[in-house]
Amino acid sequence: MFPYLEFRPIEFGVLSLSAVRGMLAVAILTGYFLVRERARRRRLDVRLASRLVLAMLGFGFTGAHVFKAAYFDLPDFNFMTIVNAVSGMASFGGIFGGIGGAAWYLRRRGLDLQQALTYLDAVAFVFPCAWVFGRFSCYLAHDHPGVRTESWLGVQYPGGTRFDLGLIEVFFMLGVVATFQILDRWRRPAGFYLSTFLVIYGTFRLALDQLHITVNRYWGWSVDQWASAAAIGLGLLALRPLRKKRLEKTRLTEELA
Repeated sequence: MFPYLEFRPIEFGVLSLSAVRGMLAVAILTGYFLVRERARRRRLDVRLASRLVLAMLGFGFTGAHVFKAAYFDLPDFNFMTIVNAVSGMASFGGIFGGIGGAAWYLRRRGLDLQQALTYLDAVAFVFPCAWVFGRFSCYLAHDHPGVRTESWLGVQYPGGTRFDLGLIEVFFMLGVVATFQILDRWRRPAGFYLSTFLVIYGTFRLALDQLHITVNRYWGWSVDQWASAAAIGLGLLALRPLRKKRLEKTRLTEELA
């Protein structure tokens, strides 16, 4: 079982540095520089890729805060729930917001669908690595406690051992990182990593939803179930250009034969 870690913030005058904020900063910097390196290796415009990440971060953090409101009971909802960072962030909101920011930025730059998917793939490929640190910050914050358990994956919360959903996601993301590294041994079409990540992440979160203590439901589905279905749907939608390109290649091959 894993310990219930607690770290006191380090004070620098009026500034306060916590382990949680430190891990978030590591996640952002890791993602930023890995995307730049991925773009360089794929012979993409590194400057465009860098600005894409910044756009996704801006929209992502906004989406994460706004989407968090869906997890609150309506009687507790107020305007400050959205704008106050203390209320926390929702990962699905960050992902959807980031994708929205990418669509906005890449459209402004005039990229066609194939080009846009190439850059989004660069982000999707390195995102799990950065997300490991982001989710580890959730484990340090202990803001995603799950149901009680005697599993070796449990965390020794005060009052009893529970699953920590942030920690479980850390292990899942490590598996995604390893899988992507193996898949990257062969050239993949544009959109492959984006669609693959969205589908497997949505499926994972559907399973993880069973470990929540309490959930808000809308029309019979929990917030995570709705968001997971949306992620899977977006992933399948991103597969359409891949399938279309494969069909065109097959038709061309048949014509040449």
